[in-house]
Amino acid sequence: MTEKMFGGIVEDKQLLTRDIIHLHIRLVEPRTIEFIAGQHIRLVSKPYGDKPSVLRTFSLASSPARNKQIELIIRRNPNGICTPWIFDHLSIGESVAFTAPSGRFRLSGNLTPAVFIAGGSGMSALWGILQDMVAKKVKRKLRLFFGARTRNDLYFTDILCRLEKEHAWFTFIPSLSSESEDSAWRGERGNISEIIRRRVDDAAANEAYLCGPPGMIQTCIEVLAALGMPQENIFYDAFSPQ
Repeated sequence: MTEKMFGGIVEDKQLLTRDIIHLHIRLVEPRTIEFIAGQHIRLVSKPYGDKPSVLRTFSLASSPARNKQIELIIRRNPNGICTPWIFDHLSIGESVAFTAPSGRFRLSGNLTPAVFIAGGSGMSALWGILQDMVAKKVKRKLRLFFGARTRNDLYFTDILCRLEKEHAWFTFIPSLSSESEDSAWRGERGNISEIIRRRVDDAAANEAYLCGPPGMIQTCIEVLAALGMPQENIFYDAFSPQ
């Protein structure tokens, strides 16, 4: 069966870190889109040099409430085809095509306290879910752990800290694994799995949503299980090289 296709125009392209980019795409045909926060699309790249057109999967980083655009948070894969095209060739104002949203990664419908764990561009789907929660006024206890190497690899920190101040149900916990010891950083240090082990003392009463590199996800799942979180309460979207 042929996949439904959407067409849009790149309205903004912002470099968040040295290797992570934020795209805003306005819908053109059709002009609106429906999806569930946490789902993904497959973006169609255009040929460049000796590289062919390919389809690559990216999580949606926007709220379904804003149905006239989508956002994507994308990490560059230097050995890939699609992400170098996005970083080096795709221009603001250019048309793009992508498939209809799909995927089963999403927030459950209950109010069980949740732990979000993001690494790198894995913030994408969780950022979309968080925005959806705010739009729908969902007051569900949530801790967002964001793992990065250094301060230069963090993004959205200002808005996440502001959300933490505005919503009593939300806590933001960034952690750096390779930050210089003499830097001004006063937050958590260490691999994100180590931070989970230290900070989540009520795992059995929570759900977990993980998004990022497979290695990070596997290690964090093992830690959560050891802390007593039931397997059926753990949901994840692992990124694999494409």
